Amino acid sequence: MALQGDLGQMAPEEIGHAAAYEAYRTWIHNRYMYEPLSGDRERQREGITGLAVAEGMLYVSIQFCNGF
Repeated sequence: MALQGDLGQMAPEEIGHAAAYEAYRTWIHNRYMYEPLSGDRERQREGITGLAVAEGMLYVSIQFCNGF
């Protein structure tokens, strides 16, 4: 997880950017994630978008568990 700082002090845009960045890092360093999608750009876009949403939800759950 690439987040640094307190989630409660971050703007939603900053959390979204952090989630997208972490999803991208995961995507480019794990070839097995996108190989099954072959060269289909639309499926790859959906895959990385889903990964970014999952990462964002992880950050939200961390913040929720820490009591906002």
